[in-house]
Amino acid sequence: PLEGLAQDVAALTEGQAVSRGVRVVATAPVEGGSVVVGCDRAKVTQVVLNLVQNALDAAPDGSQVELRAEPLPGGGGRLRVLDRGPGIDDDAERLFAPGVTTKPRGNGLGLTIARTLARQHGGDLRLARREGGGTEALLELKAQPMPNRPGEVHP
Repeated sequence: PLEGLAQDVAALTEGQAVSRGVRVVATAPVEGGSVVVGCDRAKVTQVVLNLVQNALDAAPDGSQVELRAEPLPGGGGRLRVLDRGPGIDDDAERLFAPGVTTKPRGNGLGLTIARTLARQHGGDLRLARREGGGTEALLELKAQPMPNRPGEVHP
């Protein structure tokens, strides 16, 4: 369940968020029920942790980073990571290129790796301006489980 993964990441980042004066909140789907996706939970958790870290870095003191799980038409789900930071420019795609960073001490690999992992799962990762200011990271994943490769076991 995507909302369970979001809640776990919110709990993992709570201490860091509090130290920055920011709240991290995971919300359940509006329609109720569970948004189930097929994924390697550890790898997708790594993706979401990266997105939340970026949101925390951008979020102003006193604001909130929100994780919203939503079902996709036809199955699968979308996880939105929303912040009220300064936002992104029109050329958000460049942020996925290796070595590109907006952080003084960043290495420019976080979003590159995160998108690669999302696509390995048959999904995708995009960034967009958030209405009212800030950034929206959109992670989309399919409903069907990943096919097992020899020697791999997926719960």
